[in-house]
Amino acid sequence: MYSVVERHVPQRSVLVLAATDEGSPGVVAQPDPAESFDAFFASALPGLVAYGFVLTADRAAAEDLAAEALVRTWERWDRISGFDNPGAWARRVVHNLAMSRWRVRRRLVFGSHPVDTTVDPPRTTEYIAVAQALRCLPRKQQVALVLHDGLGYSGAEVAAEFGVPVGTVKSWLHRGRRELATRLGDQEVKP
Repeated sequence: MYSVVERHVPQRSVLVLAATDEGSPGVVAQPDPAESFDAFFASALPGLVAYGFVLTADRAAAEDLAAEALVRTWERWDRISGFDNPGAWARRVVHNLAMSRWRVRRRLVFGSHPVDTTVDPPRTTEYIAVAQALRCLPRKQQVALVLHDGLGYSGAEVAAEFGVPVGTVKSWLHRGRRELATRLGDQEVKP
């Protein structure tokens, strides 16, 4: 026999089926969704902000994208928490939001002046050189390099992000590193 236990979580209720033993109410220990989301939030936030920065080159915009992605993740946490990789879902939200933001900004024009897209100034000439070289790469190579070499994702994680085989990611990484080395004048390419 099962009974229904209602738990209140901020802004939602969670129903848990609890097994009962011959009519006596049973309690099934369920992880608190708020606690599991808090742990996810703490681990995912830095990577989401970094990914947003790669896509926008604007720290404030990256933080806004990450915050919005985390809000949308929380709104659907009961479903997303069951995913193998909830972080991939949140990164996809950041990506989609950044692309939408880019499309809107591209269309907006005030008189004859386009919208100001001022970004945080880079701190070193090396940063500028790498950023310019990255922008010359195809988008998939660019994102694969940032996720793998910049954020420390494994080849399998990057492959899962794109929904492609690991060999494809390795090819993108190899070609991207080779092109970066050529553009930056390096003889040896290191991951």
